Amino acid sequence: MKYECTIANSCRIDYDAGRSEAFVRMPSRIHDGFIVALHDHITKSLALRERQEDTLGRWLTKVDPLSTSDIYLDLEYKQDRQDKRSKRSPDAAYAVEDVYFPGIIIEVSYSQKVKDLPRLADDYILGSNGNIQMVLGLDLEYKKQKTAKAYVWRPAYKYNDITKENDLVADLTYESVSVPKPRTLTSVSY
Repeated sequence: MKYECTIANSCRIDYDAGRSEAFVRMPSRIHDGFIVALHDHITKSLALRERQEDTLGRWLTKVDPLSTSDIYLDLEYKQDRQDKRSKRSPDAAYAVEDVYFPGIIIEVSYSQKVKDLPRLADDYILGSNGNIQMVLGLDLEYKKQKTAKAYVWRPAYKYNDITKENDLVADLTYESVSVPKPRTLTSVSY
């Protein structure tokens, strides 16, 4: 099946240099609507905090939302492909001005498989040499029970018994499941 990426269908293409594979992601309307709502909430929260005349407030004025900007990562592979860079297009990202890598990446799994989130977190953190400080993965249940799961990965160093060195890893530091409460219908009379 031939599929053409256009602005109208807003597909995203990730490239994995290690496998020489391109992945086409076509977010659904629910996926994109969730990202927009989350981005609006984060932006409004940052704007409220920026108004405070303290060090954090002044620093937050330097945070820029990057939306789906392409990020090029230097991933090392066992094969001799270190001259190629992988490309990822996150659902949302936030960076401080004048810094190449965003500090925070947000990836939402709605129709995609949740098992891709740990691999993406690894790619972002390891491919940025730890410069990406947090990957927030949100899994919205697709069709079944309307649950949501949140995962946070951060760079960490773990001791490697074989090499006797500390290796950079994407460490899962937070995991949460949210199940919505049943709604009660109330009648309204006029």
